Amino acid sequence: MFDIRKILIVLIVAVLYAFFAHSLGNAFYERPMYDDFCGERDYAKPMPLGEGVTPEQCYDIDNIGCETKYLICEYDDEGKVKDADCNYCQRDYDDAMDVYDTQKGYVFIIISILAVIAIIIGLALPFEKHILNEWVGTGLLFGGLFALFSGTISYYEELSRFLKPIVLLIELFVVIFVSYKLLGKTSKNKKKK
Repeated sequence: MFDIRKILIVLIVAVLYAFFAHSLGNAFYERPMYDDFCGERDYAKPMPLGEGVTPEQCYDIDNIGCETKYLICEYDDEGKVKDADCNYCQRDYDDAMDVYDTQKGYVFIIISILAVIAIIIGLALPFEKHILNEWVGTGLLFGGLFALFSGTISYYEELSRFLKPIVLLIELFVVIFVSYKLLGKTSKNKKKK
């Protein structure tokens, strides 16, 4: 029989748990915000060099010693460099993002651990003791799987080429294991009825 309450509880528990896992992982490793470094500056990247102007010409002005990608040049009407500045806030933001990108691995590990905990609890809850156990357990199970997969998606590009297939193989085994366990519980419950 179709019970809308069961579907709602399962969905709500699954979505909330997945968001909880991600928010907890990200609580430890905060993503740098551009405004924290550059405030209200109206440019996020250096302005392009003028026509016929080379970065070397810009470097020569006041010898500011700035990397080309952070160099901001101002030009006169003839296209000659009249002033140069270095976008240090962009550089600092990029440096902070590099640090954050290396920490994303820790976020992935936290999310994965929380996902596995939810999957284990979802499988361990005794369905036959109370109908609500089945609903909450299924929600935790789906929430754990969703957190695991979405965590993998968000960190996939940072994984080394050797780790990518290993992580995906482990997750495939988790899905197969969960499927057998869940289908085994459901078929036992049907036989008892």
